[in-house]
Amino acid sequence: MVVVKVNGFKIKARASLKGANLKEANLEGANLTEANLTEANLSGANLKGAKLVEAYLYWANLKEANLAGADLRLAKLGGAHLEGASLSGSDLRGANLEGVNLSETDLTGADLRGARHDARTVWPEGFFKKPDAKEKEAEANALYLERKEEQKKLDAANAKASARYQKQKKLASKEAEANARYLRSSDAFDNRDGGSSPGDPGFGPDQSEFCPSCDVRVRADGSCLC
Repeated sequence: MVVVKVNGFKIKARASLKGANLKEANLEGANLTEANLTEANLSGANLKGAKLVEAYLYWANLKEANLAGADLRLAKLGGAHLEGASLSGSDLRGANLEGVNLSETDLTGADLRGARHDARTVWPEGFFKKPDAKEKEAEANALYLERKEEQKKLDAANAKASARYQKQKKLASKEAEANARYLRSSDAFDNRDGGSSPGDPGFGPDQSEFCPSCDVRVRADGSCLC
């Protein structure tokens, strides 16, 4: 393992650097995993891409430090000063940010998932801003309009389905009427021989009269083919 010395301090993983003066030091890409940097002075230091996983940075001075792309997962930053620092693209997942001063800090693209913070944490202006009454109202209105549009689409779909059902019902009714007409016509033609069928109204032995026009036996109700 290569050990680099900066200002007389050994820079390595798990290094004991409590209270060390590393102001404006060039620590780009340094491996400081689990290093103890409690109360260290790192103001203006270049820690771009540095590995600070689970590092102890309690009350450390990191004002205007460059921590762009740094790996600060699970880092202990409680009470640290990061005013004006750059944390763009840094990984702060699970880091402790309780009581940390992040005013004017660049957090563009920083991953803060699971990071702990409390009421003492100072965020850059506009970051984690609580919505005021007007913003809440605008958000509620937008949500209402979105749901209204969804309901409109649902109603249109239901109306289309209902129209399709009514059309199918009408076609089925027409088909049933056509079948009924066909059956009535078939019955009439079947009676041309003078016989009667059980389906004829008034079916019985007394049906003996024939219609002189269509030569079909007249039914009991007086109806025939013509």
